[in-house]
Amino acid sequence: MALCAAAALLGPGKARAQDAPSPPSLPPAAAPPAEPTTPTPLVVPQAPSAPPPPALETVAAAPPTVERPRLSLALGMGVSFDSTGLSPQRTAAVPSFFAVGGFGDGFAGIDFGVFASTASGRFRPPDAPVDRLAVDAMLVLRPLCHSVSPDQTAWGWRLLRTLGGELGVGFERDGRGVSAEQRTGARVGGRIELPLTAAADPSQLRLRLAVRRLFAGTKDTNAAAVPVSDSALEVYGALALVF
Repeated sequence: MALCAAAALLGPGKARAQDAPSPPSLPPAAAPPAEPTTPTPLVVPQAPSAPPPPALETVAAAPPTVERPRLSLALGMGVSFDSTGLSPQRTAAVPSFFAVGGFGDGFAGIDFGVFASTASGRFRPPDAPVDRLAVDAMLVLRPLCHSVSPDQTAWGWRLLRTLGGELGVGFERDGRGVSAEQRTGARVGGRIELPLTAAADPSQLRLRLAVRRLFAGTKDTNAAAVPVSDSALEVYGALALVF
């Protein structure tokens, strides 16, 4: 009886436990999405390319440079040693004005000059000297220009480079008042220039000392003409600018 009762008690409970519904099963957890993989690019070896040709530059050809000759301008005073019209016969110094401009400061150059002397009013009778007005064209030669190197910047060497001789032609009007005579002749002379500025300066200031003479014949074509003999030395000093 007791066993039957226990079985009876256990039987319904076990049956109820077996008859109870099982809890629903959860679906499996989803796997995380796979990361997209970037395909490795395929590197194809290439032959080295030739460098591009250099660009052609259209540069205008520079015209050839021509160095101009150096110019010079000199203004100064001096004297002309004349004997024309002086009594008794003698030679006297007449104040004179000189202006010279030229081209070239090397071995050879060309100069053009103007010369004027004023004797009127400076002498008493019986002296009757003449006033002279002249224009000149001269070839100037400096024989030591190439013998002394330009690198020699000492003052003495620079002085020797300026030593030169003059040879050219001149035209003069010589007269007393309205009575005058025109004559032409050969002009010869010499010069030297004392440097006054540094050798490195592009423009040079110099003191020119010059002596010259005009060789011309006496002309006396009519009674009004003034017979004029060859002049003696003309000496002058001038400030010369070379640029």
